[in-house]
Amino acid sequence: MNSCKGNILISTPDTLGDIFSRSVILIIEHDEGGAFGLILNKMDEIASREITQRLNFHAEVYDGGPIRDQRSFFLIKGDLSKEGYTKVNDHFSFTENMERVVVDIFLKKIRPEDVKIFAGYSVWHAGQLEEELSRNYWKKAKTSIDFAALNSHDLWKDLMTSLGGEHLIWANTPKDTRMN
Repeated sequence: MNSCKGNILISTPDTLGDIFSRSVILIIEHDEGGAFGLILNKMDEIASREITQRLNFHAEVYDGGPIRDQRSFFLIKGDLSKEGYTKVNDHFSFTENMERVVVDIFLKKIRPEDVKIFAGYSVWHAGQLEEELSRNYWKKAKTSIDFAALNSHDLWKDLMTSLGGEHLIWANTPKDTRMN
């Protein structure tokens, strides 16, 4: 099995009509048992307003996927594995521990602008992601983008454009193809 951990997946036009349409997903974990990832480019406006009011500073909350429960997830710029965070790749770490993130921001171990907050997540059972990749529902990409950057609403279009070729057509197609 070739793990996708630390890579991003860009949805192809074959993935239409649901939350995964025009999605860019960072794979946090991927092994024989399945995969876990977060959608990077779908902001949740209501949750963003609520968390901004609670924290007293601007925060954007992203819809990490279709599975919702009471948990929040945090993607943090930097390898913080020595601090107890899960290493995603050489440039980013992950945690579910909101209290830890808030304390580390207060102690200035991490900066608020280096944290991206997610409500919801995406999972694939054993073999499902591999099957979807083989059907070209996703393009796997290694990139140096800043996963924690806010305002990444054009991320899907930017990455499709960077793939070139036939992807340029899809990058410039309206979200609702009936409007084309």
